[in-house]
Amino acid sequence: MNALKVVTQVVQDLSEIIIIVGAAWAAIRFKDIVVAYIQNAFLGGEGSQAGANRLLKSVASLMDYGIYISAGFAVIAAFGINVTPLMASLGGASVVIGLASQSILGNVASAVTLVRRHAPAF
Repeated sequence: MNALKVVTQVVQDLSEIIIIVGAAWAAIRFKDIVVAYIQNAFLGGEGSQAGANRLLKSVASLMDYGIYISAGFAVIAAFGINVTPLMASLGGASVVIGLASQSILGNVASAVTLVRRHAPAF
């Protein structure tokens, strides 16, 4: 009887993981379709080297990593591991990284403003 309980638990865990991976794949696929539509409709196609197009590609790759990390947390939670302390520590680390990079991002924003202000008009 215990073997039957173990087998059913393994099947349930594997089915949850398959659903999580499928949902992550569908989310990435949907994101790719939306990004391609935005590039074609508003930014001059996928081959365009416009700044907005490059920014969109960067944001899309960051979204990929967010989906991967979310799926990883969901899989870890499916195995019965409490992910709340891990997420809290990652939140604290992001605050520390944000405060540490504040001056760097300020300098980048100033450089972009200076370049934009002194760039020749086309």
